[in-house]
Amino acid sequence: MRAGVHQSMVKAPLLGGGHPRLTVINAVLALAILSTGLHWWTIALAVGVGLSVQWALRAAAKRDAEWPVIYLRHLREPSIRMAHGRAWGNPEKPKPTVPPLPRWMP
Repeated sequence: MRAGVHQSMVKAPLLGGGHPRLTVINAVLALAILSTGLHWWTIALAVGVGLSVQWALRAAAKRDAEWPVIYLRHLREPSIRMAHGRAWGNPEKPKPTVPPLPRWMP
């Protein structure tokens, strides 16, 4: 009998149903809109922007929870890799996907 793996071990942690970094940016944006003044229209705008962006983040997280990380990695990589001269030669080493550990840690 095999032991099952709990879903919390394989699923990405989400904050409010969306990616944690983007959820924090969304909250800061809503607070920035709210800090312009406590009027009824700024409160309505902050709540509207906050809820609509969070809804979009939750919808995107249902599709793929790690999409911001994948998208940023896509932007860093070149769209076309340069060809090397030999058919059986050593191609250029790809960039590492995991960043190296810092030599000095504070």
